[in-house]
Amino acid sequence: MFATTLFLGYLPLAPATYASLFALLFPYFIRNSYFYLLFFSLYFFLSVITINQLEKIWGKDSRKITADEVLGILTTFFLIPINLKTLILGFLLFRFYDIFKLPFLRKVEKLEGGLGVVLDDVLAGILANFTLRIILILWQ
Repeated sequence: MFATTLFLGYLPLAPATYASLFALLFPYFIRNSYFYLLFFSLYFFLSVITINQLEKIWGKDSRKITADEVLGILTTFFLIPINLKTLILGFLLFRFYDIFKLPFLRKVEKLEGGLGVVLDDVLAGILANFTLRIILILWQ
């Protein structure tokens, strides 16, 4: 249930996109940056541990595993002001970087176990976060 983001990973079409949409609830409701960072840290470590075990059953980076998308969304919105505009733009930026992986993200994705699965999404989230910050500065 955890690794599939409340079973969204079992959806036949675009499970990662649906999990990313669902994950928008976290930055929307968790506004305290300390609690946000604590939540991210716990989610990160639980994801790595859970994915390590599930890869033994489902294989490397199964499409059913969507906890990494949640981490990517959490990274995308870290210390970003939350409103409808930033939620939509951040979501689109994260999905873009997650789908059209830059070469260094592909290398990270190949790391062993759950760490490789989650790190490429966290890095895609960092790219989305920085891009979103630049866009917000330019829109001021």
